[in-house]
Amino acid sequence: MPIVSVVVPNYNHAPFLARRLDSVLGQTLRDIEVLVLDDASTDDSLEVIARRSPDPRLRVVSSAVNSGSPFVQWNRGVAATTAPLVWIAESDDDADPRLLETLVDRLDRHPTCGVAFAQSLCIDANDRVTGTQTQWTDSIDRTHWLSDYVDDGRAECAHLLAVTNTIPNASAVVFRRAVYADVGGAPESMRLAGDWMTWLRMLLVSDVAFVAEPLNRHRSHDTTVRAAWAGDARWWRETLEVWRFAEAALELPQATRTRIVDILREVMARLLPRAVAHRRLLADLHAFGRHLDPGLSRSLVRLVATRAYGRIAGRVRRQG
Repeated sequence: MPIVSVVVPNYNHAPFLARRLDSVLGQTLRDIEVLVLDDASTDDSLEVIARRSPDPRLRVVSSAVNSGSPFVQWNRGVAATTAPLVWIAESDDDADPRLLETLVDRLDRHPTCGVAFAQSLCIDANDRVTGTQTQWTDSIDRTHWLSDYVDDGRAECAHLLAVTNTIPNASAVVFRRAVYADVGGAPESMRLAGDWMTWLRMLLVSDVAFVAEPLNRHRSHDTTVRAAWAGDARWWRETLEVWRFAEAALELPQATRTRIVDILREVMARLLPRAVAHRRLLADLHAFGRHLDPGLSRSLVRLVATRAYGRIAGRVRRQG
């Protein structure tokens, strides 16, 4: 049995797929199996994959109909592989050759950890490095991810992961198959926040290890799922679902509740100009916010009024 099962879910990522597969097959930890799941791609992904298929560790499953969710593919891939550890290597990302060796070592040394992940470099469609994912997590904590650590999973959830997805790229993660199975796998009803919900569920029942060295390269480009849905109400509906789950499962500290309410206030202020289109979502966000902080309504009114005054004053200055 291999040590790690690598699942590569792909949909129309032919421009990045050769580099992705080379970074998987070139890992210093060689005892792996690699399953590429092509989700009915309409580009030349299958031709790119075929050029790597002579490697005996690699096999391909191609779907005739698109699944509609990356998390359907996650579950299919995990079910079709055998190793006790799993790496979901997204098809447009890239990795340092030592990623698997390093994260598997952490899981071997810390048996209570169900999830191990590394820091990520952010890259664009042309492989240019644009930063690290501390750009995403600095708003939560500027020091937590500066050095390696092993943390109690529930504490990580209560203080950090309950606020936002602080494990923002699956390609940086190696996890235990048994823990993934115990929590029911990834939620197939979700399209955007299913990874966040999965990590949250797994860390409620296991611990987490982090490696501060940026061994993963997370690519952002115009065809990523989140880019296609950026700013869409669906993201906030799924985010609300994660928040509700976390609040029900944990005794959230006041600092976490305050952070969530701060985000809610900003989101609602942005959605209010389109209140008719987002009436139900606004009502649901407001109800949850009031549950966390009964003073949300007053602070929201102040925020909206301040922004409206700023817009009016700006117009007056321009016209003057």
